[in-house]
Amino acid sequence: MLEACLKQAWQAVERGDAQGAERWFRQALTYDSRHLVARAGLGQALCRQGRRREGLSHLREVAERLLQKARKPEDLRNLLDLAEQLAHWQDLVTAVRLLRRVLKLAPEEASVHNNLALYLLRLNRPEEAFPHAKKALRLLPQHPACQNLVATIQAQLGQLSEARLGFERVIAHNMDVRQTARAWQELSGVLDRMREYEAAFAAAERAKALHAVLPEFKAIDPGRVYRSVSLSLAGLDEGLLRRWAPEALADGWPRPVFLMGFLRSGTTLTEQVLGAHPKVVVSDENELLDEVVRKMQQMTGCGENIPHGLRQLSLEQARQLRAYYWQRVGEEYGEEALDRCFVDKGALHTLALGVISVLFPEAKLIFCVRDPRDVCLSCFLQIFKPAWVTVNLLSWEGVAKQYAAVMELWLKLRQAIAPAWMELRYEEAVAGFAATYRHVLAFLGLEWTDEIASFYRNAKGRYISTPSFAAVSQPVYTRAVGRWQHYEKFFPPILPQLAPYLAAFGYYV
Repeated sequence: MLEACLKQAWQAVERGDAQGAERWFRQALTYDSRHLVARAGLGQALCRQGRRREGLSHLREVAERLLQKARKPEDLRNLLDLAEQLAHWQDLVTAVRLLRRVLKLAPEEASVHNNLALYLLRLNRPEEAFPHAKKALRLLPQHPACQNLVATIQAQLGQLSEARLGFERVIAHNMDVRQTARAWQELSGVLDRMREYEAAFAAAERAKALHAVLPEFKAIDPGRVYRSVSLSLAGLDEGLLRRWAPEALADGWPRPVFLMGFLRSGTTLTEQVLGAHPKVVVSDENELLDEVVRKMQQMTGCGENIPHGLRQLSLEQARQLRAYYWQRVGEEYGEEALDRCFVDKGALHTLALGVISVLFPEAKLIFCVRDPRDVCLSCFLQIFKPAWVTVNLLSWEGVAKQYAAVMELWLKLRQAIAPAWMELRYEEAVAGFAATYRHVLAFLGLEWTDEIASFYRNAKGRYISTPSFAAVSQPVYTRAVGRWQHYEKFFPPILPQLAPYLAAFGYYV
């Protein structure tokens, strides 16, 4: 029976049926509660359903048991696979522990050194990562991923000339499109820091062109963002956005805080600052609102027309969605998130303004604003994970077009939404840190604490999903303000799209 359950479970995994896989793995565990494969499979199935906290508890149990029994080189593959699973679901701390044990079994295994370096780097520990990256490269001197990783760490450590040569070697001699794309992207950052701005922009263009042809990007519908904005602009009015007063929805749940704006507008900085407060729990980027939207779509059959779905909801259904949201918060961030001030950070939560306003009228919104030129430049010089909200950022014109669409939505809805909101200007945050964040804390009903000033220490050794993970692990700096001026010659084609928002937010054209 055990083998039959496992067979059914793996078939469900192949179909992409995470719920079915969960059911069959649980059934298998009733026959053998210590079966490591079934336990790991259950953890993966739960993570795939968005129940990451619960799923990781099973994966960590498997990790502990493997660590206790790992003695022989043949244990290597299981440990490596589990470390990759844990890293994929963002538990890099446990993944690092596993790989350190693997190194004792196989000290000359290049993949172990490479992955360990990669995970340490994502935990903002480049000094620890560097020896392992160099060891992997010595073992596999022609491997482009190893070459890229060494050069990436060199760049973080300030060894810019060495990093540049490393990326240029990958570009010149490598046939792997993904690694070539990555090398061009990382090289653009190095050239920017070396003040070779024209070359940096050209390198970013090469990187974007290569990423655009990768299957994971080509599979994404680039029009979804614009349909979402159009439907919201057409379907959301003040009557709908303020459909229910907080008193009508009163159900005993906490008051959420939503942190939003646009990518590279300062949301990660503010998340890290607020997360240093002892009475705050922050989320990092997450899919909580996406899950609420999917549940609402199931309830109403509204498809992409979210405003229509919000109109169809009954008061009881709205309460069910609120309860579901907080249930998921508790599952992912622990019960403490329900007892403290919970800050749900998503740079493009702006696209969910209708859902937030209708379902959480008592919420507070922090909208991060930054010079549109700096936002667009920073987005262009980064590569984001493939997603419907990032696929348009693979061209200079696409960045500006999506920025304009999202900002139009905010400017047209901000006076009509039910939640209290404030705009937080990035330039003020870095120039007058204490005064700015005292104002933010007062808006949230919180007092200043000494932990706020040293927020960046919390980021060291912590996984942060956004590209700015390295920047927020150091004290606040102002060098990113006005960065666009080094690239002024590239802005004329997109300035007409940005001009209305430069004016609206008080920046000079």
